[in-house]
Amino acid sequence: MRPQDWRQGMENEAASVEDAEWAEDTRQTAQVLRRRSQLLGFLLALGCALTFSTLLLLLEVLGSRVGMHVDQNAVGMFIRNHTLPYLASLLALVFLLGFGLGRAGVVPWLAALAFLLLPVLSVIVGTLVYVPSTVEFDSSLGVMPPVTIDLATVLWNVWMIPEAVLVATFAFLGAWLGQATKRSSPPPTAVR
Repeated sequence: MRPQDWRQGMENEAASVEDAEWAEDTRQTAQVLRRRSQLLGFLLALGCALTFSTLLLLLEVLGSRVGMHVDQNAVGMFIRNHTLPYLASLLALVFLLGFGLGRAGVVPWLAALAFLLLPVLSVIVGTLVYVPSTVEFDSSLGVMPPVTIDLATVLWNVWMIPEAVLVATFAFLGAWLGQATKRSSPPPTAVR
């Protein structure tokens, strides 16, 4: 029996009995179970968003290392030379994460809410991680002395908001499709 069926059965039984106090207790218990499952779903979605934020930071560091001529790693070269497929693959990954969340029973709007927090998570992860890199800059006066900078610093900017909305939309659509395919799949049968 699925949790939704269990809660619906509790509510149906509460509606059919004549003991008002017991019926109210049963309704409150069903409501607590619903809230608890939504909280767990949101925490799962937040964990997925945090993992995605960490992966995004790693890819940005690899791309920055190529852009600042620190090294020539394959991932950074791909990011610099194939920006559109890189961005499309990130959105596809968010869609797949949302699909998995939907199959796990997470409500789509909670998945979207967790991915809307992506700018905050990115700033937190960028603050916790330190990736030093020594870079030499050319200037009109010649080569300047080497400077050590942190490639993992993520500063808040206004462009993070539309990016977060786009990512949250893909997470919502993925979770919605995941829930829709979960409902249409037949229940597993017992093998004897």
